[in-house]
Amino acid sequence: CARELRWRWGAMSSAGCALRGLEATQHTILEFATSGNSQIGICGARHGSHVVRYSLPYVDLSTAAGREQVFHDVSTQGRVDLWGSLPCTTVSALQRLNVAKHGAAYASTLAQRRRQLVKMIRLFHDAALVVQSLGGTVSFEWPRHCDGWALPEVRTMIYSLGMMHVDVDRCTYGLV
Repeated sequence: CARELRWRWGAMSSAGCALRGLEATQHTILEFATSGNSQIGICGARHGSHVVRYSLPYVDLSTAAGREQVFHDVSTQGRVDLWGSLPCTTVSALQRLNVAKHGAAYASTLAQRRRQLVKMIRLFHDAALVVQSLGGTVSFEWPRHCDGWALPEVRTMIYSLGMMHVDVDRCTYGLV
């Protein structure tokens, strides 16, 4: 399988069951910064879950209104599964090659984009703390060899949420 992911889960949940064995439920999956056609949302909806996407064009997480909507929803939706799949482009291992090839100007632009990502990670972490406090579950995914796993904000999030490490090969679940 050419495409592998590392998934971090706060607890095993029906959202974490991917395509196989997802039980019909009436709970809510909150997708944080996932693509508009993510398989978690598609399969969750197919199996009876209410799916809310916090990503463009649905919600702009860079605005105060977008952030307020996230915290309103995680506080009022009851038990939810929060699924994070933040864009990993700026922390892809390939960025090391891009910096070497394009130099200081590129590195400066990349650093600015990474600061935006760190803001998103902090927002996700804050929302995840609320979700956990209300009995929900939290999942976070990035590619296995993504440099983002080494970010201090990500390490803090993993520790404070008590997340465990799970490696998943996407092709096993029909996700490639």
